Amino acid sequence: MEELLKMIDEDKLLTRVAGDWTRPENPESIGISNERIASYQEQLKKGGIKHGFEAVQKDEVVYFILATSGLSISGYAMGIAYVRDDGNITVVENLDALPTPPPEGEFFERIEGNWYMFYDIRR
Repeated sequence: MEELLKMIDEDKLLTRVAGDWTRPENPESIGISNERIASYQEQLKKGGIKHGFEAVQKDEVVYFILATSGLSISGYAMGIAYVRDDGNITVVENLDALPTPPPEGEFFERIEGNWYMFYDIRR
């Protein structure tokens, strides 16, 4: 995951790679080759990161999405995140201890250093 994080930091305008799609839709428009995207896809697959990464505001959080259901306006996503500044996130002791059903929002459990597990639920 460290290699992926380094690549993401290098490609400032690339905000998403997931399966066979990217954001922006045409990465060559921001100077990122198809070979570079293939390298991302290979690293994601090797890391077991089934749903890619999201890095809209790279200076805050980079999400590595392991599971997801629903749409961006309703559903959930779970995975691992690299958090540069934890002052703007909701940190909990244990994601498994969230009530059932969990409240809407984004919750993080520290793994080590800047690495967290995350759970994001939207209704």
